[in-house]
Amino acid sequence: MTLDEAFVRQASLATDRLLVRPVREDDAEALFAVRSDPRVSERYGQEPNRSVDDTARWIRNALDGLSRRESMAWALALDDDTVIGECCLWNFGQGHQCAEIGYELHSSYWRRGLMTEALSAVLAYGFGEMKLHRIEANPLASNTASQRLLLRLGFNLEGTLRERIPFRGGFEDQLYYGLLRDEWMRLSEGR
Repeated sequence: MTLDEAFVRQASLATDRLLVRPVREDDAEALFAVRSDPRVSERYGQEPNRSVDDTARWIRNALDGLSRRESMAWALALDDDTVIGECCLWNFGQGHQCAEIGYELHSSYWRRGLMTEALSAVLAYGFGEMKLHRIEANPLASNTASQRLLLRLGFNLEGTLRERIPFRGGFEDQLYYGLLRDEWMRLSEGR
């Protein structure tokens, strides 16, 4: 698959328990349940969505990003197509050799290994099909669950940007994690 094909025909990815499929406009209500939860949104330093329209606007922006070759957003759906979260590749670097990964999951599904499953599929796709050289993640320092997830997936902590994200009258440190294709391939062979 070429990079052009990846943006024209965004893939659906299957895991043992999830379908990681392209986000659709009709996912707005389900994703609002995720994005309106302050326990979820505070983990990435944003206020919760206040309306389904806010979430619908985010989806439209994600779909526009796909058409501009700037991002790919996937809905995380259970077997019955219940959407419980999303993940994305975005912030593509020059030449599309590098991307940032983002993710969020409905809080009632935390601590079940679902995000590990979903991101493993996206990483395999990004490194294998899209031939990315590097994937980055930038969680807040206060988001220890995200840090554990990234380390479990093979990411390396590369640095701290002190007090980078303004949030609720203060500033949050942002961490930089990176994973290279060669590292992912070595880890994948061992699994």
